[in-house]
Amino acid sequence: MVHKRATCIFLIILVLTSLVGISAQEEEREEETNRKVTFSNAQFSVLETYGMERMGAMYMRGFAVSKDGKYLYVGLVHGENGLFRLNTSDGSFDGISYYDKDNGMIKGIATDDRGYVYIGITSETAEGSVSIACLDKDLNELSYEVIEIDGKVGINGVEVAKKGERYYMYFITNYDVNTVRCYDVTDPGNISPAKDVGVNGVIYLDKFLGSPIAQANYLKIDEDGSIYLTANMNMFRPKGDTVLKIDKDWKKVQRIFALDDAYGIHLHKDYVFVSRYGEGESNVYILDKNLKVIEVVGWMPGCVNYSGVAVANGRIYIADQLFMGIDRIIVSEVIDDLVEPSRTKQVLTIVLISVGVVVVAIVVYSVKKLQKMLR
Repeated sequence: MVHKRATCIFLIILVLTSLVGISAQEEEREEETNRKVTFSNAQFSVLETYGMERMGAMYMRGFAVSKDGKYLYVGLVHGENGLFRLNTSDGSFDGISYYDKDNGMIKGIATDDRGYVYIGITSETAEGSVSIACLDKDLNELSYEVIEIDGKVGINGVEVAKKGERYYMYFITNYDVNTVRCYDVTDPGNISPAKDVGVNGVIYLDKFLGSPIAQANYLKIDEDGSIYLTANMNMFRPKGDTVLKIDKDWKKVQRIFALDDAYGIHLHKDYVFVSRYGEGESNVYILDKNLKVIEVVGWMPGCVNYSGVAVANGRIYIADQLFMGIDRIIVSEVIDDLVEPSRTKQVLTIVLISVGVVVVAIVVYSVKKLQKMLR
């Protein structure tokens, strides 16, 4: 009898010790990472620099990140104009590139969750036509479309969004022809205008925004279909002056935020990131989905024009065009609020919860057993 009591008491002590041990390990992990990195205290540094001698081109304009966070895709628009794939880990060029057959300028880049890359191409003369192309992740061309448009015309922003089972590519034309155009790219090798968007696939910005001079820069589309757009509404600034939130059907402007030099734009989690093309005063505005300012980050000594911004692996990446005659990418340290829960952490959490349930069950059983023995 005494032996059984001792065994039960020992079992309870063992279980409780295990619980304390698990708790202590969790506290130790928290202590090891007790510095919470926020938007307000995140440090920024130069990831890598690029120049004509190294890349054969310069003026970093198009800027996008792959959905898996492995690659940055950048467009360089002076010299041997091209699209280049960089590693997000260290900014290195991995040798994968794409060149337009007519040396067009790739200012707009987007990626989708299938790994495809979409580009908008402005011709060298910016007259009479623009081109779009769909590429695989290694930048092999799957389709190429020349779109004839009268007048001076080019492409800035490009975005791809999924609606149901179909994928749509949106691209902005500007200069004399200010529109947003949409193509169905569900099959990247066989693309066509999306007739169900706007007027036969074209949204005329002068009518939609109510201004004959308004020009759009870049756009992003949220999971709920909301469109976020940087634009130059009044043309008092060289590049941009406004951020807009538009409903998913392109019927109504829902929110407007005035921001001098608003240019590049990116969505991640609950945040809207806008880079300012600010001639030495460049920075990145972090907004909520209602375009309220959360924080302003990223200014660096000697910065020139922040032409693009992206988020991957918990870090903010910024394209700085023509820093001291070259291009560079600026990167933040890992910011806690931008980190997606890792699969390992999710599994560990499930395991710990399961262990906790088992431990509680054992404790309850042991207590009942002990109570019976002590009667």
